[in-house]
Amino acid sequence: GARLTAPLAADGTSEGAAVGLDGRAVQAEARGIELSTDATNWLAPRCEHGALLPVHLAQEPTVLLHPTQRADGVWDLGTQALGWPVIELAGVGTVQPGSDTGAAVTLGVGESVAESGYDPEVAENRTDLVPRAGGGWTTAQAVAGRYLRLSGEAVGQARLIGFEAMIHPVARRGAFLSSDPVLNEIWDRAALTLRLCTQRLVIDGIKRDRMPWAGDQALNTLANAYALGEGQVVLDGLRALGSPSDGLVNGTLTYSLWWMVNAAEARRYLGLDDALDELAQGAEDLLERLSARIDPASGVLRGDTSEEPTWVFVDWGYEVARDALPTSLQLLWYWALRCVIALQREAGGRHLSRAEHWQGVSERVASTLRERGWDAQAGAWADYLDLPGDGQGGTPTAYPQLLALLSGITPAVGPHEAAGPVQGGQADGVGGVEGSVAAGTVAARLAPSQTHTPFMRGMALRALHTQGLDERVVTHLRQAWGTMLHEETSTFWEEFPGAGPTPWSMYGRPFGKSLCHAWSSGPATLLPQAVLGLEPTAAGWREVRIAPSLGDLSWAAAVVPTPAGDLAVVAAGGQVRAWLSEGVELSADSVADIEVLRS
Repeated sequence: GARLTAPLAADGTSEGAAVGLDGRAVQAEARGIELSTDATNWLAPRCEHGALLPVHLAQEPTVLLHPTQRADGVWDLGTQALGWPVIELAGVGTVQPGSDTGAAVTLGVGESVAESGYDPEVAENRTDLVPRAGGGWTTAQAVAGRYLRLSGEAVGQARLIGFEAMIHPVARRGAFLSSDPVLNEIWDRAALTLRLCTQRLVIDGIKRDRMPWAGDQALNTLANAYALGEGQVVLDGLRALGSPSDGLVNGTLTYSLWWMVNAAEARRYLGLDDALDELAQGAEDLLERLSARIDPASGVLRGDTSEEPTWVFVDWGYEVARDALPTSLQLLWYWALRCVIALQREAGGRHLSRAEHWQGVSERVASTLRERGWDAQAGAWADYLDLPGDGQGGTPTAYPQLLALLSGITPAVGPHEAAGPVQGGQADGVGGVEGSVAAGTVAARLAPSQTHTPFMRGMALRALHTQGLDERVVTHLRQAWGTMLHEETSTFWEEFPGAGPTPWSMYGRPFGKSLCHAWSSGPATLLPQAVLGLEPTAAGWREVRIAPSLGDLSWAAAVVPTPAGDLAVVAAGGQVRAWLSEGVELSADSVADIEVLRS
């Protein structure tokens, strides 16, 4: 139901069934919540996509899971899940959860067995047990985990008979298989992680941070394209995040830039033909909000301003100095500009003049980066403009290297190319051998293990893929994501194990780490790309690159649910077969002798 308070009068008393918050007010009615800016004219929420309920009341459909009870009494769902337990209690009327007069029953929920036995009063999942429509008991809010533990005086009278798990329906699903069962399981878990985190929007994790974050979604969108093909979910996320009231997406400067990158990737990987103009305009609106932060001469985007200090977030565990200009921010800024320029040029019409304006800004940013961000002695991008190395006497870190490769900039000075975001390793600024050597130097200095989270690790591996270093990509996926193939979990985690006192700890909390976190779904993209060279070279997969690099694999296959229909590739024994829909063409840089079958 709606949470209701009332605006306060001058004397502090309430003035009716409405609430004032940041200049807005809401009013509850039987059909939900209404919104007003003046507490007089009320606007009802819209029901998106023909739904019967507005977005704030709608949820994904559920499927009933049947748990099994382990020898230690813990109930195992068999997979991570988000939803509502179904608890049966004998002696209804005398045995009530939380009752002062009846015997108590307590529910513990965890993504690991140990977490399910943690003190419920301080656990990550905390909620009351309430009567369930149709009989039995459930939780007041949805809970997330795989393991459930019933305890208390009346535990002998309690039984978990099911779990109503929310799951996003998908019309067509992708797939990846190879001769390596470890890689197969990594892809499956990555796809499941993303699917479980797709709850109307793609949320951060099912246990906590159940909201969309723009940076994470710049990686999740690609995983979505290969595993789910759910363009509407991505578009809804862009819409939900793209008009922030304070000018910054998720309140963070870097995530505003990631929104622009994500918009361009959504166009390339998911088509979204009907939303092209909307995406181009949304990116323009965000750029206008950031315009006061842009230095006219250098094109540099300032993080902190005297009027508005801003958190510049690159990755957890990577602290950015407040009194310096981080090169990573400027490289992400440059990449975002190129993405917006590509969107605006493709949209055409009124967007073309703005594309030319931002082209000029991007050229100034590129020039500044080459002059002030390249550490010639180290042969790498420095962590801060005008400061060598990492700015503290050490060598440059991985973050500026990976963002440089993904943005397409190279350190050498040359004629600027009017191109979109980097695709297949195309570098901006230098052509031919010189550009390839420069990019190769940066790639050689890029150590993915220096990044801290699966989010930026996935981005680092994407960067290596742009340089054709696919064996490094696959080897690292086996090693890093392989550490999360834990028998107690079925999904991938917020952070790699080994960073805390236990595999489950984070943020100083024993079970703070999310074990089903969407930003760890990168392998769903990386394996088809690195092993089969499978990626779109035109928006919506109208043109596709297929260039297998099997390495130590004897065979590999993938299915991608593209907007044009399922695309399938099988590579084995030196032969490559591809099933393409009508209208889908092979790119010029695909391998020769592909047997094409039309579906």
